[in-house]
Amino acid sequence: MGIGTALISGAALFLMQAFPVNTVFWPALFVWLAIFSFIYFFTKSHLDWKVGVYSLAITSIFALTGLIGVIEVPFVRTTISVLGALSLGLLYSFGIEGTIVTWLSKKPFIRFMMIFWVFNAYALSTLFFAFQTFFPGTLSFIVLLLGGGCMYGAIALMIWRMYFSTRIEPLYVWASLMIFVTMECLWVIHLLPFAYPVLAFFATWVWYLIHLLARFHFTKRDIIWKKQHNFIIANIILFILILLFFVKWV
Repeated sequence: MGIGTALISGAALFLMQAFPVNTVFWPALFVWLAIFSFIYFFTKSHLDWKVGVYSLAITSIFALTGLIGVIEVPFVRTTISVLGALSLGLLYSFGIEGTIVTWLSKKPFIRFMMIFWVFNAYALSTLFFAFQTFFPGTLSFIVLLLGGGCMYGAIALMIWRMYFSTRIEPLYVWASLMIFVTMECLWVIHLLPFAYPVLAFFATWVWYLIHLLARFHFTKRDIIWKKQHNFIIANIILFILILLFFVKWV
């Protein structure tokens, strides 16, 4: 199943790039979505799919499609297409309970899904910033804030649900708070004089740190700071670089 879904994803992305016309693009996207949906719902009655696999797959299809549409460098588009197709194949290969192998146990698979969600957040954020760049104005700015904020809040909620079996109501409250916080961040970041892929990177980086702090808040165990040294040092360096070179533009 995984090889088939990877090949289908690669073929759809290739067709969209090779023939960027409505008569090819939209049918390819529709068939791609239909095949993934058919596989999931047809097998759902006798296969135990892991939570969030289908929603991640569908979101990834839209994210990959949007990202390759606004990336201008052919090599980058090809690389994203190949890695995206392989990731979707892995998702449908190991997204079924009982198919876990030694090198991809439960915890690494959840981490893989989390990374995939973060990539989708970046891809969709790039799409929102590209729309605001190509069509500057009040409407595109509202779309950036509302669309980007809701997107980041929804993806944070999906990630939290993978890690915690708590009631969903508290997570909704935190996701709503995440929407407003990221909307404020998007308003500040869009003032920076950079290309939309860079702006999307900054926005996703800030959102990821906020979502991570919230995730630490949900856990019942204390944070093991020794395991976070490399992560903390890397983010401190990145934060200092932003203060030195970019904060003057805000």
